[in-house]
Amino acid sequence: MDIAVKRRNRELFARAKERIQKSRKGSLDIIYITHHESAGADRSFFFFTGIAQGNLIYASCVVSRDGSVHLFIHELEEAEALQTGLPYTIIKLGEQTVIKALQGSKYVGINANAITLQESGAIKEKRFQLVNINKEIEDARASKSQAEIERMRQSAAIAAKVAAAIPGMARPHMTEKELAALIDFEMACAGSERPAFDTIVAFGENSAVPHAQPSGRKLKSGDFILCDFGATAGKMCSDITRVYCAGKPSAQQQAMYQAVYKVQRDALARLKAGANGNELHTAAEAAIDEFFRTAKLRGKMGHGLGHSIGLYPHDGKRIGRTDFLVPENFVTTIEPAGYAPGFGGVRIEDTVLVTREGIEVLTEKAPKKDLVCVAGCEI
Repeated sequence: MDIAVKRRNRELFARAKERIQKSRKGSLDIIYITHHESAGADRSFFFFTGIAQGNLIYASCVVSRDGSVHLFIHELEEAEALQTGLPYTIIKLGEQTVIKALQGSKYVGINANAITLQESGAIKEKRFQLVNINKEIEDARASKSQAEIERMRQSAAIAAKVAAAIPGMARPHMTEKELAALIDFEMACAGSERPAFDTIVAFGENSAVPHAQPSGRKLKSGDFILCDFGATAGKMCSDITRVYCAGKPSAQQQAMYQAVYKVQRDALARLKAGANGNELHTAAEAAIDEFFRTAKLRGKMGHGLGHSIGLYPHDGKRIGRTDFLVPENFVTTIEPAGYAPGFGGVRIEDTVLVTREGIEVLTEKAPKKDLVCVAGCEI
């Protein structure tokens, strides 16, 4: 087992146990994390095990106080388990294999944000006391290891490469679904394991819907083209949004784009370890509100300035309306936006690493300074 992962597990275990004991609500003897697809599919499984390849959709693990990990797998996953180098046990139906492994423990730590009620109930029925260690898991995942950072550089590079190529993919009268499919295809060709999340492509007025689902809406001259997507490498996600225009943009479209670009540029200039996420968000939202006020256009940002990213595209922490001090080795999105119903929306989003020395915009190679026009879509 990777020494750094084992040490990280051991430190997390100790912090969780100390907090629980101080609260006088028990203690912590062992941690149980399940990645089984029917029991929550908790990607923290990959955090605790350090596994960066394979699916293991029926697997779970227990983590001991010394940070060591033992896998529990279905027999069809044995080839994958062997590649990890971790000890494992094949689960046999009807033998309660995992329950037997927990014997001798009283307090079992779980990630209550991920495990299903049915799975946790099955453990409680055997007279184990469950303690939620979600806080420690979320806090530990907020600061990425060097190995995780390197994989995120890879996934971000893939996303940035595809984003830069989108103006050459878009064609008059193609649908949102068609462009989304092309983006996913190009990410796979560039080395992505899978899309980090369902790719968003929104044309024209649909770009004012933050999480729009690609539809049969066809591209027309003058449309905003909003594309939000991410790649994965070694289980780690990236996230990028770029906006283009089909043909020549109007003055109001240009103004909205440049306003959002300036807000992102200012936010990136203020982002550093120790910065308060709430203050960053408040300043960005106020600037977007001021743009809409002076432009006499009905619109708003309506969401946080950013969110942590890693094993999940939304990895637990947010740069939004609550106080949050940005830690070192934190990877986050910075995604100011303006949405005007009936007119369209602009969101400019990058995946950003925060280090002791400053920041590294991992998706920087995708152009964003100017609103890129897609040729061939003119009236």
